[in-house]
Amino acid sequence: MNGRYRSQESRFPAQGTPAAAARRWLPGERILGRYVVERELGTGGMGVVYACVDQVAGVEVAIKALPPELARNEAEMEEVRASFQLAGGLRHTCIAGMRTLETDEAGEYFLVMDIAEGERLREWIHRKWQTGGVSPAEAAAILRQVASALDHAHAMGVLHRDVKPENVMLDAQGRAKVLDFGLAARIAPGAGRGGPVCRRMSGTGPYMAPEQWEGRPQDAACDQYALGALAYEMLSGHPPFDNGNLDVLKNAALYARVPPVRGLPRRSMAALRRALAKNPRDRWSDCAAFVEALAGGKPRGGRQGAWAGWLAALALLLAVAGAGTWAWSTGRLPERVPFAATAVPEDVAEESAAEEPDEAARLAAEREAEEEAARLAEERVRAEREERILQETEELEETVYRLFPQAKASAEAAEKTHRDRGQGFGERLDGMRDLLGQGDAAVQGRNFAKAKEYFDSALAMAAWLEENAPLREAAKRVRAAAEAAGRDAEAMDAARMGVAAYREGDARRAAAETAFDGADFRAAAAAWNEAAAAYRTAEADARREKAKQALDAAREAMARGAWEEAIAAAESVLSLDAGNGEALRLKDAAEANLPPCIRLVATVDGREVPARVASMPPGATADGERTPLAVALERGGGWAFQLEYEAGGKKYAARTVVVAKPHGRTEAVVALAPAEAAGAAGATQRAGTKTIVLPGGAKMEMVWCEPGSFLMGERGKQRKVTLTRGFWMAKTEVTQRQWESVMGRNPSRFKGPDLPVESVKWGECMEFCRRAGNGLDLPTEAQWEYACRAGATGEYGGNGNLDAMGWYDANGRHETHPVGRKRPNAWGLHDMHGNVWEWCRDCFAEIRGGAATDPAGREGAITALMTRAAPR
Repeated sequence: MNGRYRSQESRFPAQGTPAAAARRWLPGERILGRYVVERELGTGGMGVVYACVDQVAGVEVAIKALPPELARNEAEMEEVRASFQLAGGLRHTCIAGMRTLETDEAGEYFLVMDIAEGERLREWIHRKWQTGGVSPAEAAAILRQVASALDHAHAMGVLHRDVKPENVMLDAQGRAKVLDFGLAARIAPGAGRGGPVCRRMSGTGPYMAPEQWEGRPQDAACDQYALGALAYEMLSGHPPFDNGNLDVLKNAALYARVPPVRGLPRRSMAALRRALAKNPRDRWSDCAAFVEALAGGKPRGGRQGAWAGWLAALALLLAVAGAGTWAWSTGRLPERVPFAATAVPEDVAEESAAEEPDEAARLAAEREAEEEAARLAEERVRAEREERILQETEELEETVYRLFPQAKASAEAAEKTHRDRGQGFGERLDGMRDLLGQGDAAVQGRNFAKAKEYFDSALAMAAWLEENAPLREAAKRVRAAAEAAGRDAEAMDAARMGVAAYREGDARRAAAETAFDGADFRAAAAAWNEAAAAYRTAEADARREKAKQALDAAREAMARGAWEEAIAAAESVLSLDAGNGEALRLKDAAEANLPPCIRLVATVDGREVPARVASMPPGATADGERTPLAVALERGGGWAFQLEYEAGGKKYAARTVVVAKPHGRTEAVVALAPAEAAGAAGATQRAGTKTIVLPGGAKMEMVWCEPGSFLMGERGKQRKVTLTRGFWMAKTEVTQRQWESVMGRNPSRFKGPDLPVESVKWGECMEFCRRAGNGLDLPTEAQWEYACRAGATGEYGGNGNLDAMGWYDANGRHETHPVGRKRPNAWGLHDMHGNVWEWCRDCFAEIRGGAATDPAGREGAITALMTRAAPR
């Protein structure tokens, strides 16, 4: 046990203790003129304590110098005066009495007390446990003195409220004195056990009774609790509850079972636990009764006294019965002589006959002895059974006090965590709350077996919630996937074209909902997975059937020369089956039979407007005067148009060259600019568009960029660059829908089918182009800048301002936006300014001086672009 004792002074200071006084006196100095300082005794309670000689009375006293700030706080000084008035009248051999409360000319206060020499109980306990521990006899000798002092104070109507080892002093003869009634509170006279009036939380943590922690009314029972904690510490080497965290310490004082002291007899431990009872009414009648019971003596008014008296009476009864039996069995009969030798006188014979034991009396005595032995055996069995029941009850009580805070914490955590009360979660949360209430009531009624059932059930509910919460969330995610698969199948008309698989999906989905509502989350997740698989099968069946029907329609349209219908049907097939070779051949054949045609659409600030066709080349015939309109052509190639529009007093215009396909329709969307801006820039809008179908069915609109020359680079560093070959440029950035269609995944941080794909690497972009086919490739840096400028020398492609055309830091909120929402440049290309950074095929190497023709930089320097996968 050596080293087991731990000091609590630094870890658990008294609640509300002011700081020690700033000034200190040295030996030989005078306090209040008449007290000569001999030495400093230590710091306790509200200040420093000095041993002094009273020069007037010639006696040694102890003086406590109160902190100077107390004199400036009238409310606190009133409390000090009240404490002195309460405790100043206490006179007891085991109490260090208070003499006077005085003040000097500076207004500082001093408390003059009886001196108590020796060793503080804290140091005494520490020393004893360093060498083996405190014996019960040693503990009882000290505790009797402290109990006598406390009972005397209580009889005088005074509480101590801070009983601890630091406030007990032992002299060399083992005589104890209780110090520091600085926290004393008066007990209302005439009330039971000293009616409680004090409600403030005060004391030192490990020795504070539950009513002190909660600021409830306090009476003599709170001092008895502290005495019990002190006794526990003397016998075990540590207080009953020991933790540096005051919240944990308070919870233990309110709810935890007092741990047994190793080696302490059961009845002494029961006495100690009674002094440390949570309810003050369950403690001993006074401190002396507690110490007597702890020491193994006869407590006043206790069960033990009645039991001991009964046992003593029983022992006396057995002694009397035993003595009578022994006398009967060993008594001597008168000696007899042989009949033949002599005759017995008649009077002697009669006397001898009278001395003969009565047989009936002997048998009755034997029966009585047997009955007494049986009764004793029965009493012994009953006592053993009661002892066993007592032990089981104590163990059960200890278990219950351990389970209660655990169940309470689990219930509170569950209430905060599980906001969704569906699928039986709400019923279990309510049930936990009810079980805690019933368990608490059972504890108050000391029905610990029932309380354990309630707390075990509450913890089982908490475990169920903890286990099933993640299962429920996982099932919800699977349900979302199954519902998405169902919507995809429904959009593909699978209910009509994939009937069997679609119905299976509906059936599995209904089964999953039933299992989910019944809180069988594993079964629900499995059923939803089966539903998603069935829906995907139904969608695939419907896709194949629709592709087959569209292919039949394309064949039939080709047979009767309906070229437009054949192209539309073939494109439907390709949207369902991008690699269908027959559909590609039918589309090409139908387009080869169509005459060339341009469909013109005019826009202003992204809105479609009815623009007038001011001029068009000879050989072109329009089906109207205003857009949108179709223009029949004699041949493919470039065709020039002048479009004009007026609204709200503003005029808009654009001159455009549309490169028509040799066969079929070419879509041309022409963005009009204010007439003066278009004239000043001298911009000619070139428009030639086409739509390609990507693997997976997504479509991509392309805009034709004719060859030409432009000034490339920043101002002051520009040089003329000529591109001798035209090229197709995607109308917008690659969208997430297009990327998923080709690559089968979506790496973007900002999700949305019409948002640009981001968080992609250059190599991944090159792989996208390879898989997409259709001759796609990343543009060179020169091609990208040429397309961005749209052949113009003005700012932003000669078609507006940055706010109208681009997303950037000031208006983009640091996130991506759907493509095509801002005004296009003069060639109909969107988002060339902002939204996201874009990859190019190369990094254009700077050419110093002169012009450049069809430049291509070094692909090895591609990282110099520093392109990010994030919005601009």
